[in-house]
Amino acid sequence: MKRLIGMAALLMITSGGLVACGGDNNDDNNGAGEGSIDLGADATVYGSLTAEEKKASCEEIADFNATLITEAEAKQAACTFAASFAAAFSGASTDAELQAACVMSRDECLAAPAMESEGDDMCATSELDDTCTATNGELEPCLEDIARIQITALKSIKCSDLKVDTMEDMMEEMEASYPASCSAVEQKCPAAIGASASTN
Repeated sequence: MKRLIGMAALLMITSGGLVACGGDNNDDNNGAGEGSIDLGADATVYGSLTAEEKKASCEEIADFNATLITEAEAKQAACTFAASFAAAFSGASTDAELQAACVMSRDECLAAPAMESEGDDMCATSELDDTCTATNGELEPCLEDIARIQITALKSIKCSDLKVDTMEDMMEEMEASYPASCSAVEQKCPAAIGASASTN
């Protein structure tokens, strides 16, 4: 059964290791050019990693995400994404009202004072438990492909494109099927990609 990447996962990928609303705007080491994720020996099962190794894996994934998008782009995308949802529930009845609501919410988010950086805390505790039986070699291409898909989708959101009649369709179009590279991960480690623990 076809599974869709959720909106919450999009925001998490975009802001992971970078910024969220009110975050910092330092582009020195971000978006410099795409690399790859290296979690270690390909045959190693993720669930067998120690806590320190899982923390290092989390940091490796965050570093890869940072090669795909600058902090300024991440903040713009995260704020616009959140603003589009706020606008959808603003009661706007015309395209102009919808777009204006989005712009106002986005600009408030962009202007918010910087929040204290979480630093390494975001990787202090792994969300993947020892039941994750996917190998590093299976996880790496899946997580790379999902990051590319999700960040591209987030970058494409613009307040000026919002329309009352097509708002629901736009949100659905932002979702994407898991890429073929995630077929093993979806079965062996669904939490890694935000999938349900059971698959059809």
